Amino acid sequence: MSRKLTPAGVVAASGGNHGAAVAFAAMKLGVPAKIFVPSVASPAKIQQIKEYGADLVVGGERYADALLASEAWLAESGATRIHAFDQVETIRGQGTVGLEFEQQARDLDTLFISVGGGGLIAGVSAWYRGRIKIVGVEPELAPTLTRALEAGHP
Repeated sequence: MSRKLTPAGVVAASGGNHGAAVAFAAMKLGVPAKIFVPSVASPAKIQQIKEYGADLVVGGERYADALLASEAWLAESGATRIHAFDQVETIRGQGTVGLEFEQQARDLDTLFISVGGGGLIAGVSAWYRGRIKIVGVEPELAPTLTRALEAGHP
């Protein structure tokens, strides 16, 4: 996290994976973390976030609900925002997954990457920079990337 941390710690909204990662990093850095997730978040991810010591808030039915709640708390607390996909540092961090793939499987020519908010696929794509084919995969019932591409914006 290269952003300046405040005494209030960090805040993130997540469907699960990002929240667990932020909670883990905050635990390692010894700073408070408040993570907002929707009610549909995976119970395993919720448990992981709790185990890493974050203050967890479960509410709303969608990621957008968690994001709105996190932004309200951000304004109130002054915490450092760690966005799940719309932040350079997050995308850089996600790019390290590409590095790990490259170190463990040098002969890859195609990767299938899950797409939620787009942070993971953005980071991995930035790492490979066109050297291999990257295919985004998203759930049929949550086609956020498809909808964003159709709309021409997030």
